[in-house]
Amino acid sequence: MVTVVGKKPKILIIGGTGRFGRHVVDASIRANHATFVFTMPPVTDDTEKKKILESFTCLESKSSLYGSLHDYEMLLEAVKKVDVIISTLGSDPVQLELQTIILKAIMEAGNVKRFIPSEFGMDSKCVNPVEPAKTMFMMKAQIRQMIRNYNIPHTFICNNFFQNFFIPRLGQAEISPPIYDTVGIIGDGDVQVTYVNDRDVATYVIKTVDDPRTLNKILYITPRENFYSLNQLVALREKKTGKAMEKKYVTNEELLAKISCSPSPLNFQLSIAYSAYINGVQPNLNMSPSSAVEATELYPEVDYISVEEFMNSLL
Repeated sequence: MVTVVGKKPKILIIGGTGRFGRHVVDASIRANHATFVFTMPPVTDDTEKKKILESFTCLESKSSLYGSLHDYEMLLEAVKKVDVIISTLGSDPVQLELQTIILKAIMEAGNVKRFIPSEFGMDSKCVNPVEPAKTMFMMKAQIRQMIRNYNIPHTFICNNFFQNFFIPRLGQAEISPPIYDTVGIIGDGDVQVTYVNDRDVATYVIKTVDDPRTLNKILYITPRENFYSLNQLVALREKKTGKAMEKKYVTNEELLAKISCSPSPLNFQLSIAYSAYINGVQPNLNMSPSSAVEATELYPEVDYISVEEFMNSLL
């Protein structure tokens, strides 16, 4: 068993004030877990972070544990308070590397029953990426292997694309929504990927924390209803608005050139788009149930947001 029967595990979320992390905090609180957020205290002019922390406080279910991952003793003290650690750190190399410090604290504390690292997105083992995303996927794979080598109880979670970023842009990382008349379609536009809402990914994350069926496995979040190609996304939008869009197909060479001359983080976002929409991503759902499980099969009670529903909310 992962936790004492009848007792919900205490959860520490690292990166809980980030774009995705705040959804995980909310899902943990909604599921009635004792929820802790390990974060740097907000500076005087950081009004957004203050508002996020205040919104957590209003729910009267969490405590902020102020500290830095660079202060190992503070991190170790926080780790010792909980049963489950969830990392929602960003995907840049600096933040991914910080997870090695978390692993060290978990090993020393000896009380953590499950670690969920900052995987999410596409499975590093099922994608053929280009730089700079290639370095990110290599680092995620290295962290994954370290966790296994150290025998740290874990769940790796992969959901392909987040609806909230890519659908409003119709796959165009360089465009700020809303989009009206024209759209750039990467490749031939026929490669399908899964789009899962940020809120739903967070819900599934919290579902796993005391579920023995997901312990030491990969959880794929791949609702079949949410498999869409770019051509299908554009067609859906045209159907909803009743207006045809002018389409420009972006070749492999054009996108690679754009990646090479774009600043960070746009070059990273474009390389993610290239990796999926041109090279394709195929989650290995034929893996043995001892290695991988699928979220919508395990948790049919979750009323996830479909691509069409999310598209409706944008119009």
